[in-house]
Amino acid sequence: MSETTAHEALADFLRRATPRLPALGFVFHVANESAGGAKTSGGIPLDVLKEKRMLAVPGVWDFMYIGANLSGIGECGAYHFAGVAIELKSTRAYRTKDQGLSDAQKAWRRHYIQHGWYTAVYPEERWPEVAQLFVAWVGGSVDDFDFGGGQG
Repeated sequence: MSETTAHEALADFLRRATPRLPALGFVFHVANESAGGAKTSGGIPLDVLKEKRMLAVPGVWDFMYIGANLSGIGECGAYHFAGVAIELKSTRAYRTKDQGLSDAQKAWRRHYIQHGWYTAVYPEERWPEVAQLFVAWVGGSVDDFDFGGGQG
């Protein structure tokens, strides 16, 4: 599984689960990666330049939900956090000292935490755990969903 495949699998789960748990429709992905394609003479992808003009910022985490956790998370009770930011990394990157986080991503982590957000980094193959976290976050029961890629 690749990081992109994991992103797509999580997005697909969220789309399928949203009719049953509408709050999942407010989980969003920040597309701040390059899709490739045409480049400048210096090798910078044109889509990166366009996104920069539109205020795309390096380091913003992959998936977010703005809103309090309706279920307990770890040892913290419901309504402890103001939001959640999740970063999915390749397994290889995740196994490094800093879980593959860039300096910009570390700065964003500090920002999220300073403002009462929960943050977590997951390796790509653990995307179903991220799906479970989002279901629990918005007050759903993980027992009501299939996280193995079947119908949610």
